[in-house]
Amino acid sequence: MKLNLTFFRIFVLIFLTGIFTWSDSNHPAEALTRAGTTIINRAFATYLDEGSGFSSTLQSNTVGAEVQPQEGLSLAPSQKVEVPVGAPINLAHRLTNTGNVASSYKIAVVNSTGDDYDVNSLTVIHDVNDNGIADVGEPEIGVQTPSLESGASMSLVVKGFVPSNAAGRSTGKIEISATSLLQNELAKNIDTITVQGALALQVFKAASVPSAEAGNTVSFTLTAMNRGAGAPAPLPVSIDGSPRELVLLHDDLPANTSLVSFKNAGTGLALYHRLGDEPNSYFSRAPQDLNIIDAVAYGVPTFAGQTTIKTEFTVRLHQNISGDLRNTAQLKFAKPGTTNVDSIDSNEVGVSVPVKAPSIRYFTSAAFTKETEATDFRWPLNIEANSAWCNRDARVIEKVTIKIVSMKTGDWYTIEAIETGPNTGVFTSSPSRSSMTTRKYWATLSSRRFRAMSSLPRLSATAKKFPTPSWSIPSVSFTTAAPTSPSPECASP
Repeated sequence: MKLNLTFFRIFVLIFLTGIFTWSDSNHPAEALTRAGTTIINRAFATYLDEGSGFSSTLQSNTVGAEVQPQEGLSLAPSQKVEVPVGAPINLAHRLTNTGNVASSYKIAVVNSTGDDYDVNSLTVIHDVNDNGIADVGEPEIGVQTPSLESGASMSLVVKGFVPSNAAGRSTGKIEISATSLLQNELAKNIDTITVQGALALQVFKAASVPSAEAGNTVSFTLTAMNRGAGAPAPLPVSIDGSPRELVLLHDDLPANTSLVSFKNAGTGLALYHRLGDEPNSYFSRAPQDLNIIDAVAYGVPTFAGQTTIKTEFTVRLHQNISGDLRNTAQLKFAKPGTTNVDSIDSNEVGVSVPVKAPSIRYFTSAAFTKETEATDFRWPLNIEANSAWCNRDARVIEKVTIKIVSMKTGDWYTIEAIETGPNTGVFTSSPSRSSMTTRKYWATLSSRRFRAMSSLPRLSATAKKFPTPSWSIPSVSFTTAAPTSPSPECASP
């Protein structure tokens, strides 16, 4: 019996890989498949009997499996702060239910052993407004056992006081832990508090809303506090092309957002950083096109002890945004006696955003002007994947892998897709839509129908292996910004 291979359909599995600049704390582990879900699978084979001229379809038996309950959790991050003697502490953490079932948790905080002193009056507060500070009226988590649905998270703040007799440069450590009540799954963080005499800096960030949708605006408030007696050294920067020395309260805009407005509060300077400029090069006036802004900063010439600086900016969420926003701010200054950058990070702020499944489109032209659902044998097929979930860094053009897999045979091939521009979240198999290169980049496929799926943890597409002629993808080299932190993969929602 001889098979007619043109009957084989191919489909596209979207998954995302990572040469992206992002960290695990920005995108915590996704929850598992929900408990009680039944997974059903069946195999099909369609062939042409050349003797009779009829086509036939065979199918296997149906196999089903039920997903069992599995608790899981993450708690992040472990904090390191420097505060003056006798000062209060606020240490932000986020508890996430990464299991596949709703869970309740026992939360505990204790002083660790083997350090220099114990922190007084330790308590854990539910940080309802997610601003990294234990505000008046926010509930204490004592003997309570908070519950979270699968995939949900809550913000916590460890609150306490450094003892008044703690010596300068001494260190205290505390442990915060969360334990699931059903299966005793455990996660913990170790916070380190160092007593500092002259300089004691902390940065806090808060969002105007806990959740938002595509097209909405969200405002972020940045607050920096110097609780010590000394002042951080200003950093050499360029403002409108002229050299200055400033302490900066800086924020890289979250991926999949664009700047709407920036408030110039107080006597400092509201500064704008343009895409592609040197790290310490800013402008004091907003450009006409705010889409080229990838960061904002509030600059002051001095940041004296016992003072606070604050600023606020607003962004708009892109229409294709998918998944939560997570972002931190930084206070930037010069290391003592040098011009090198030193910095203090804020708490991480999260804004809940609905997840959108990736979408994929097919074009017969490398210019992506002629969309199609099918293409003839040996004709080029260009792939466009819209997956903002893969846009991890608003500052660079990123790259994903598209894996093409045959639904009938299991044959597969991979191609690389390039983002059409920084912060677009749209990736194409032809770089002609990008400023990186103008070389054609195409795959020859024989296809009938395609459909997008998001069940695998990478962005990819399938093609079948044809006996004659063989299909191939030219080798093309691209240059992208190297990631600044390890990234396991850009997980599909």
